Amino acid sequence: MGVAILVDLANIHLGLKFNYLNPPPYERLAQIINDYGATQGDIRIRKVYTDWNDGRLERIARQFASAGFRAEQVTR
Repeated sequence: MGVAILVDLANIHLGLKFNYLNPPPYERLAQIINDYGATQGDIRIRKVYTDWNDGRLERIARQFASAGFRAEQVTR
């Protein structure tokens, strides 16, 4: 079975920021998401959605991109 992983980066960032004193590194989070997706089937799509006009999210999106995610632009 094919798996698509679609990440809403703004919501993940805010959730981690407000719920954890020391959130995990985003590179590690991307790997955890990849690992879980692989248990569900063959990963065919990895996308991370973010607003590239927000400098904080752009840096994090690049970390996800290095883990194999394709960054997609969304505007607020």
